[in-house]
Parts: sequence; C-alpha cells; structure tokens
Amino acid sequence: MKHIVICLAIIFGLFGHGHGQTVEHSPKAIATFAKFRQIDLLTQIIPLALTKEQINKILPVVERARSKAISLMKDQDAVIEKLDSKVSDAIKTSIEKGVAPPKALLNEIAEATMKMSLIWDASATEHIDATVKVFTETCNAGQRKVAINSLKPELLDPSLKSDKMTDAEKLRFFVTNILLDPQAYGVLVQLAKTAP
Repeated sequence: MKHIVICLAIIFGLFGHGHGQTVEHSPKAIATFAKFRQIDLLTQIIPLALTKEQINKILPVVERARSKAISLMKDQDAVIEKLDSKVSDAIKTSIEKGVAPPKALLNEIAEATMKMSLIWDASATEHIDATVKVFTETCNAGQRKVAINSLKPELLDPSLKSDKMTDAEKLRFFVTNILLDPQAYGVLVQLAKTAP
C-alpha cells in the first residue's frame, strides 16, 4: 500500500509542475489523473472496512468541509479578480517602461494573499478537527489503527517523521490527506452504495 503512495506522489509531482512552464494537459489526461487519485483513496479507505452506517455518519462532516472550501474558493476568486486590472496595468507598464512593478501593488498582493491564506488555514483547522472527532467517534479501535498506520507522512512531507508522530497526529494526517481530499466525498458516496 505504501509503495502505491510513493508512485502516486511521484505522479502528482509530475502533473503538478510544468518544470517552469505553464502547460495544459488534455481533458482525458486530467480525467485519468483524477482516477489515479480515486485509486489512491480507495487503497486507503477500503481497508478501514467502513459500514454503510459509518460512512453515512462521516459524509456530512466531509460535505461541510467541501462546501466551505467551494465557498472560500469563490471568495478568493473575487479578491483575485478585483486585483486583475491593477496587475494587468502594472505588467503593461513594467514591460513598456522597463520598470519593476510598484511596491504598493506588491504589498497589496502580499496582503491579499496573506489574508486568503489565514482564512484557508482557520477553515482547514476547524474542518479537520470536526472530521477527526466524527471519525474517532464513529470508527472502532481497529479501524482507527488501520487509518493511523496506513500512510507514511514523510512521503508527502519530508519534514514529518512517522516514528516521531503520535497516533493522534497520524490520524489527523490521515483525515487531512484522505477523508478531506477533494475527491473523497464522491468515493465515500459510491462506497456507501455497496457497503454492508
């Protein structure tokens, strides 16, 4: 299972970076890449042996997190779009006159991105906490142990060392990277249809 995560981490890295260039993938490649992630999620979720009842208890908290993320994305888009004309004018001026963009604009962009980041972080913490609570209350000790031991955090974040993490930290990592993955809700809905 951990070998699959390594392979997927490499694939995500390749797909996530255009090696310094903006590159657009074909719609089919994007759709297939989404299926790669679904495979990874299934690899992590199926060993939990969740029942339909358990999935149905977990789904609402995952949906709330998903809805909030969509709402935050729309708010973020509005902030970014509001800056578009200033940024476009600064780019044009910088290219035509050979001058760096004005410091005031750089400060405005930095402030906007910092505010967005703080809002995302606060929302993420709230939803991770809520999902960990529901998962812990819903799943038995064996299922929690499977979740705790299913991922190797250092493969996704080299600063983390699984042998130095508590079980609570590992469970939080699992919830963050598996249950709150953007595609997890759809996977859970499908699993609920066939779960005992």
